[in-house]
Amino acid sequence: MPLHFPVARGMIVLCDYSGFRPPEMVKRRPVIVLSPRLAHRQHLATVVPLSTTVPPADLPYVCELRLSPHYPPRSARPWRG
Repeated sequence: MPLHFPVARGMIVLCDYSGFRPPEMVKRRPVIVLSPRLAHRQHLATVVPLSTTVPPADLPYVCELRLSPHYPPRSARPWRG
């Protein structure tokens, strides 16, 4: 599914990989956007899939993200699209 809104570097979005075939990733995964917004390529982004599974070995290219959830203020009205 294409992106229907501009994404910024550092955003975490869900990416649907269901169009691929095993042994490739074939499910929805959270991804982090690495590329900056480019005016001439607004529907293209470089992403890295995230996992909630701890790797079996300590690998030099694995890093842990600690995220605190961001909730809207109680006074904020829910968005209705």
